[in-house]
Amino acid sequence: MSRTILVRFKLEQPRAQAGSKTAPPQLDADRMLAAIKEQLTDAVQGRYGDVDVSVTLAGVNEIRVSGPWPEKANDVRTEIGALLERVLENLDTTEYLQQ
Repeated sequence: MSRTILVRFKLEQPRAQAGSKTAPPQLDADRMLAAIKEQLTDAVQGRYGDVDVSVTLAGVNEIRVSGPWPEKANDVRTEIGALLERVLENLDTTEYLQQ
């Protein structure tokens, strides 16, 4: 049985300021997800070895793990959450703004 991680999270798009008649540039979600998946996969595989990682948008933040892990699933979810947080902190979202 292979090990897999599914990361679902909510992406907040920039909002127009009150009274503004122009909409702010929106994030290119597909490009941003691809970058997050690449960086998160590298971090997860560096920590746990061969693992399939999926990253999708959802209405809620969620991390699911399946397969055999050297630690309890809850501990793995906590570690994956910390890795995801580091990836997001280092992500320059201005690269993904659409004009």
